[in-house]
Amino acid sequence: MTRPKFAPPALAALILACLAMTGCGALMRGAASPIMENLSSSVKRQQDLETVRQGIPSYLIFMDALVQGSPDDEDTLAAASGLLTAYAVAFTLDGDPERARLMTAKARDYAIRALSERSDDFARLWDKPAAEFGPVPASLDKGDLKYIHAAVNAWGAYIKARPGSWTDVADVPKLQALAERMLQLDETYADGAPHVLMGILQTLLPPAYGGKPEQARAHFERAIEISKGADLLTYVTFAKSYARPLQDRELHDRLLAHVMDTPADVQPDLALQNTLAKREAAVLLQEADDFF
Repeated sequence: MTRPKFAPPALAALILACLAMTGCGALMRGAASPIMENLSSSVKRQQDLETVRQGIPSYLIFMDALVQGSPDDEDTLAAASGLLTAYAVAFTLDGDPERARLMTAKARDYAIRALSERSDDFARLWDKPAAEFGPVPASLDKGDLKYIHAAVNAWGAYIKARPGSWTDVADVPKLQALAERMLQLDETYADGAPHVLMGILQTLLPPAYGGKPEQARAHFERAIEISKGADLLTYVTFAKSYARPLQDRELHDRLLAHVMDTPADVQPDLALQNTLAKREAAVLLQEADDFF
């Protein structure tokens, strides 16, 4: 007898039905952590962007179901936030602004809830003015790094999906404080992610409004050093956030040439984001003559 073959949406529907059954929800919650870890690892290693674009939405629904079953579990919340943020940034920010706003709002909510479970100070002060946010970073330690990372990524994407919102831009100092705390705890975390975050945050605003482009450059260069050149998205971000605004064509083209010349799977766990980086680098190079 031939076994039925289930497409991803059908599989997701079966999982959701299982979650609704008595006792199955507890079983799935117990298995959620390894499931999400394996899913995350598999997604990171993909180079076929269309497969990821079509396949991930079913798992986003699956993640929502897991969150509903464990609404206070910081690992479930952080994992769901990370997948939402990655999908929103890769496939909606540049071409589907309404979906981008919806997805980044949910991603930020999940990440804030996760970090709130870790820190009472964060739970109490995250939505207060930046001047009152001061005690939060010191309340976080090395065990909180992945939750801080999820929060800064999701919150930054949330702000990017709402260009022109000065209310949201006013939260940037909070993100900078969290990124600085990551630097203090472990500058090498996630291939130098704290330095990349600081570089992005220090170039969100022009110098006249508090931007610090030269400090941003130092952070991008240190992130490249930490990843040994394997994280191609750092090069693209460096080119977009620093070289373009400062009209440095030589640096811009050199950074993007490295991206185009480096295999996406130079480090397997970075294959997906490196594939995205190569796609974006090709567009930036094609537009360069018109931009500079």
